[in-house]
Amino acid sequence: MTGNSKAASQQSTTAQAESPPVEAREAVSANGGSAEHNQKVMFRVTAPGYRYPKWKYWLPMLSTACSDATLVSLPVLLGVIIDTFASGRADQAPPLLAALVFIILFVAVNEFIGFGISIRFIQELARDWRGYAAEKIKHLGAKTDPGEVISVVNKDSVTISQVVYALPDLAGGIMLTIVGSVQLWLIDPLVAVVGITGMLIAIILITLITKALESRVEKRREAAGINASRTADIATSLRTIAGLGAGTEMFRRYRKSALKLRQANLAYSRVSVWINGARLFLLGLIMLLAVGFALRGKQDGGVWVTEVPPGQLVAVAGVITMMSGSLWVLEFVMVSIRNAKTSLRRMQRLADSAEANRTNGLNGVNGLNGSGSTSEAVSAFNPAPIIAAAGAINYLDPRDYALTAQQLSEQLTAALRLRNPDDRVLLSQSNDYVFEGTLAEHLQLGTDGLSEQTMMGLLEITESTEIAWRLGGSTPEEFLAARITSEGANLSGGQRQRLALARTLAQGAAVIVLAEPLNSVDEPSQKYIYDRLEMLVGSPGLLQKTRQVYVVSTTAEAQRRAGAAERSGAAERGGAADRSGEAGE
Repeated sequence: MTGNSKAASQQSTTAQAESPPVEAREAVSANGGSAEHNQKVMFRVTAPGYRYPKWKYWLPMLSTACSDATLVSLPVLLGVIIDTFASGRADQAPPLLAALVFIILFVAVNEFIGFGISIRFIQELARDWRGYAAEKIKHLGAKTDPGEVISVVNKDSVTISQVVYALPDLAGGIMLTIVGSVQLWLIDPLVAVVGITGMLIAIILITLITKALESRVEKRREAAGINASRTADIATSLRTIAGLGAGTEMFRRYRKSALKLRQANLAYSRVSVWINGARLFLLGLIMLLAVGFALRGKQDGGVWVTEVPPGQLVAVAGVITMMSGSLWVLEFVMVSIRNAKTSLRRMQRLADSAEANRTNGLNGVNGLNGSGSTSEAVSAFNPAPIIAAAGAINYLDPRDYALTAQQLSEQLTAALRLRNPDDRVLLSQSNDYVFEGTLAEHLQLGTDGLSEQTMMGLLEITESTEIAWRLGGSTPEEFLAARITSEGANLSGGQRQRLALARTLAQGAAVIVLAEPLNSVDEPSQKYIYDRLEMLVGSPGLLQKTRQVYVVSTTAEAQRRAGAAERSGAAERGGAADRSGEAGE
C-alpha cells in the first residue's frame, strides 16, 4: 500500500454516513412485521425447487395410524380380560393376554419405523431450506438486517420442517378418534355421544386460542431477530476493537432488545398456558361426564348395579383417556402450522428482497451490513486508489480512512466485485454461528470437498495444527473427525479466528478481503501466519487460485507491515524518479 494511494483515498473520504439509531431500525422491523403478518403465502413444507419421494410422507402416517388404531384397542381388550377372570373363565384368558403382548410389540416396532423415517426426513427438509435461504442471501442488499437473516437460516428453516413431524400424529389422532368412538358406541351409545361432543367443543376452543397464539408468535420471532442482530453488533465491536469503538452502545442495544425478547416470550407463554389449561379442563370434564353416564344403572339389594359391565367401565375410562391424546395432537398440529406460516412469511420476504435486488442489477454486491452503513458512505469512500496500487498482500488500517474495519472491508469488497465481475471476491468476517460439526466439516464448508493433505496444509498455514490436536487425536484421521461444539464454545477467540481463516483460504476465491482476521491471536502467531500468506498467495501450490488478499486490521503487526509496504513503495518511486532525471540529462 503506497503513501500516494493512501493520501488520495483519504482526500476522497469527505464524509462518513452514520448508522441509523437502533430505535429506527427496530421501527422499520416492526413495520415490516405488521406487513409480514398480513402477507399471504402458499403453505408448504418443502423448499421451492426440491422434490422428495412420496413414501416419506405417507409411510410414517400409515405407520402411526395403524399403531394408534391398535393402541386404542388395549383398554377394551383389558376390560374383556377382567370380565373373563371375574366370570370364572380363566382358561380363556391366555389367548387374550398373548394378544395384549402382541399389540404392545406391534406398536413399539411401528413407532420405531415411523419415528425414524420422520426424523430423517425433517433433517433433510431443514437442510434444503437452509440451502434455499443461503442461495437467496447471495443477492441481499447492504441494508438487510443480519439478525433477521440469521433467524431465517437457523430457526425458520427448522420450524417449517417440523410440520412433517406433526403429520403422522395427525393421521394417528384421526384414526384413534374414529376407532375409539366406534368402541364407545358398541359399549354404550350415550357415552359415545358425550365423548364425541366434548371432543368437538374442545377442538373449536383450541383452534380459536391457537389463532390468538399466532400473533404472539409473530412478535416473538420479530424480537428474536432484533436480539440476534444486537448480538451480531456486539461481535462486530469485539472483532474490530479500537476500529469500531462502540462496545458500550452495542451492549446498551443488546440489553434493550433482550428485554423486548423476554416480554415477547412472556406474552407467548401466557397464551400457551391458556391452551394447556383449556385442554386439561376439557379433558377432565369429558372424562367426568363419560364415566358418569357409564355408571348409570339401578340399585339391587342395596348394591348399585351398572348397565355397563365392570370390565367395560375400565375400557370406557381407558378409551376416553387415549382419545384425549387427539386433543394434544390437534394442539401440536395447529401450533406447528401457525409457527410454520410465520416462518414461511419471513422466508418469502427474504426471497422477495433478493429477487428485487437481482432485478435491479444489485446482485448482492454490497453484502450484509449489520452496522447500517448507507449508500452515502459507499459513495464518500473511494477505494479506487487502494485497488490500483494493490499487490498480492495488502494491509489496510481502517483508522487511516476514518472508517471501521467492518465498513472499510465491506465497501472495498463491493468495489472489487464491481471492478472484477468475473472474479470471485470473498469477504471474510468473524461469525461464531458457522462453528459446529467436525473439524473436517468446518474446513470443507462451502467447498466441493478437500483432500486430507489440503486440510493439513490449511491447518499448517494458519498455525492450527495444535488446535486440531487439542480437539482430539494425534493423527489426521482422529482430529479431523473431532467435533467443534455449537458456535465454537470449546475454542478460544484466537482459535476460532485461525480456523475461520483456514476455512476462508479453502474457498479458493480469486480475491479475499479479511476483516480483523487475527486480532485475538498473539503477535508471534500473527507474524508466522502473515509470513506464510505472503509466501504462498498466488504461487503454485495450495493458494495458487488466490491472486490477492486484503487484510483490514488495527493490530500492531498489520500496521507494521502496512508501514513497511508504504516505505518500500516510496523508495521505489524515489529510485524511479532518480533514474528518470538521469535519463533526462
